[in-house]
Amino acid sequence: MTLAPPPSALADTVPARLVVSYATAADPVGSARSAAYLKDVAPFLGIPAPPTPRAHTAVRA
Repeated sequence: MTLAPPPSALADTVPARLVVSYATAADPVGSARSAAYLKDVAPFLGIPAPPTPRAHTAVRA
């Protein structure tokens, strides 16, 4: 028996949106730094992590 997820228009569009969003936010200089720091174990886009404290404040507000 094979189980398949139910159809979802949102799930079908999210990957395409992420590709566009990541390409826009990519930083070639940051990418090269990250790749060098981690010994080129994986490709990097150079997108910095969001500032966590600011995100927590926004959620609590």
